[in-house]
Amino acid sequence: MNRKVLVGVFVAVFVLLLGIITNPVIAQNKTTIQTEIFSHEIDVPAREIRAPYERLTEGTRVRIIMLASETVKFYIQSSYDYETSDLSGWHDVTYHWMSPSTADLDTIYTIPSTDTWYFTIYNDKYHSVYTKIECYRLTDYEIHINSDKDSYYIDEQATLVANFTRNGEGVSGFNITLHVIDPLGSIILNRSEQTDVQGRVTITVTLPMNGTYTATAQTMIEGKTIKDTLSITVVSQPEPLPQPEPLPLWIVGVMVAAAASVVLGVAVYLLRKRKPPTTPSVPPESIDRAVE
Repeated sequence: MNRKVLVGVFVAVFVLLLGIITNPVIAQNKTTIQTEIFSHEIDVPAREIRAPYERLTEGTRVRIIMLASETVKFYIQSSYDYETSDLSGWHDVTYHWMSPSTADLDTIYTIPSTDTWYFTIYNDKYHSVYTKIECYRLTDYEIHINSDKDSYYIDEQATLVANFTRNGEGVSGFNITLHVIDPLGSIILNRSEQTDVQGRVTITVTLPMNGTYTATAQTMIEGKTIKDTLSITVVSQPEPLPQPEPLPLWIVGVMVAAAASVVLGVAVYLLRKRKPPTTPSVPPESIDRAVE
């Protein structure tokens, strides 16, 4: 191989490795979608509160981002918390969550009950403070693929199940793409199906050779690909154990004759050993007397 070829190979490998190291693109099996609930820019007057609010259901995860020109106090309040604090003139504040005085907040909170929730900014300064507050709903999507067995024999059918969830619950009517690659790198299955009421897609595929297969389930969420991958092992059917050959007939005959001889010998021995019953003898005098 000449020098130019060697240099070209080296450069190609270097560029490939550089691309892999600097720009790895790996799809995960889950993603979180952020949807805006509200966004406000507020000048909070001195010694006053401002409280954007939204009715939210139990279990909703929200992300709150707040930037302020100076530190302020921030509370997350239920309707009861807000009304109780307002009745006290905000001298006695009740809340579900509170941040220490801050000018830069980015936190995630899970709503504990269905209610109208207040995101309250309290300016304890003697001049107004500029704030910008944003609230987002967070939705978690996950996809998983599983098989009905750990390993298979050649030409056996595998059952593959893809599960798609939103915030931990199955989502129906969502399009899932499944494909299976054999040990030689060929695609032996490529199919798209919609999830059922439990958020599942179930398929079967025949595995024609031994080795390791790769099964993948994937979908897109607002331009983001999420996928899960499963390795499937296929082995050859084990050879059946050799069966013992039947004995030749002449050997069977000899064994039967030998067994019969043993049984007969035992029987003869037992007959000889048994004593015949004896009749008690009567003296002659007793016989004569009996006759007289």
